[in-house]
Amino acid sequence: MSVTRLVAVVAVTAIATLAPAIAAAANTPPNPYSATGSSWVDVPVGQRVYLENFGSDFDDYSIYSVAAGVTCTYNGITATGPFLTARELSDAECVDAGSAPYDPIDTSTRLGSTAFGFPINFFGTTYTTAYPNTNGGISFDNPDTNYDQTLASLASDSQSSAMYPLGADLYYAQAESNLWVGQTTIDGSAAVVFSWEKFHNCCNSGATAEDMSFQLVIIDAGGGDFNAWFNYESFVSFDQGYNAPVVLVDLRSGVTVGSNILVAKDVTNVPTATCIEIDSEELGTATDSGFISDADDGYLTVVDAAARTVAVWSDDLCTVPVNVSLLQDEGTDLVAYVQLEDDATSYSAISVGWSTYRSTGAIDATELFFNVDASLLADGLPGQLITRTLNTTQGGRFVIGQRGGGTVTDPSALGITPAAPTLAATGVDVGPLIAVSGALLAAGGLIIVVRRRRSA
Repeated sequence: MSVTRLVAVVAVTAIATLAPAIAAAANTPPNPYSATGSSWVDVPVGQRVYLENFGSDFDDYSIYSVAAGVTCTYNGITATGPFLTARELSDAECVDAGSAPYDPIDTSTRLGSTAFGFPINFFGTTYTTAYPNTNGGISFDNPDTNYDQTLASLASDSQSSAMYPLGADLYYAQAESNLWVGQTTIDGSAAVVFSWEKFHNCCNSGATAEDMSFQLVIIDAGGGDFNAWFNYESFVSFDQGYNAPVVLVDLRSGVTVGSNILVAKDVTNVPTATCIEIDSEELGTATDSGFISDADDGYLTVVDAAARTVAVWSDDLCTVPVNVSLLQDEGTDLVAYVQLEDDATSYSAISVGWSTYRSTGAIDATELFFNVDASLLADGLPGQLITRTLNTTQGGRFVIGQRGGGTVTDPSALGITPAAPTLAATGVDVGPLIAVSGALLAAGGLIIVVRRRRSA
């Protein structure tokens, strides 16, 4: 467990830029890869900037952009920008076009973040760049490498707004994987594509059957509005993800003093009529820290799924209640949540969607596959990702967006007609799209960060 102080988040302007007409000048050529799915956006090679691996595999790395004309040598390999790097290169390894020592990465000024080519209004904050990572997402406010968590927890732990087409503990294997970014045009609108090709589960190197290939495509809709495509080409032999089911509870509006009955944000796929063992994670600083500690390694039952109520117990028969003793003091500790996670779950879920972290402590998370068994989404199964759709007829693609800084999922709001099948309309029933909103964290407060254990 570690304790991290919250920091302010401000709107930013792009500093790093991609050169759309110039292919990455990295020394190591990309691995061969040919997509076959209909959802894939195949940006011309000359508009792609690839990850230069410098002869290494990568687990839990943020990715930085090195600008055109900058030359870096690492591990005996020399590459000239533009290229992407998982190494935090400095002026000890890099020179500028004039051969002077040059530091290509400075997170305080966002030098090294990857440019979109247009601004987006993401929950009220304007961004023009982000930091990709090897764990299936991009983070906006700072580099981040968290994994195997819900989107609300990812925002809390990283102190960063983020988008995750496939958030999990993934692995870049130099023998098979590619990661590239490309600015392009889709249907006359500017777009940026983040592409992860043939990623493995952590931490499997060499050639394997594992294949997680997916994309995040952000399309400019003007005035900061945007649509996002979550594209899936392969989902083979996946064995990572967060322990599910999970419930998230507001420690002010979702609790009653003297009671163990809690109102959760959602109870999708949480077993009913079952006493399940749970672990707890605090998001924010809880006034009633005793309740959190007592609930940890406790037990949970669903009281009323329709009302989203659950009960917390201290014994494995679910007969001894763990009662809330204090209402959250928002004047001192501001807002806090508790996330309760099935400790003995037989399945894991993936984070697909986005979340925002604000300096005010607010977190908004939109999840497309909340508490869904990831193994049911594998290629060849009835619920496979590669043929499912949302707001499109293109198999393997899910479309959501933002207008005026808020999430929209209605096809008409996204400019899509006619309405296309929903997530639950093909394959297994995954339940509704989950939107979790509220001020989860307090500016200037403390958060307790719990690092998830790796899946076996």
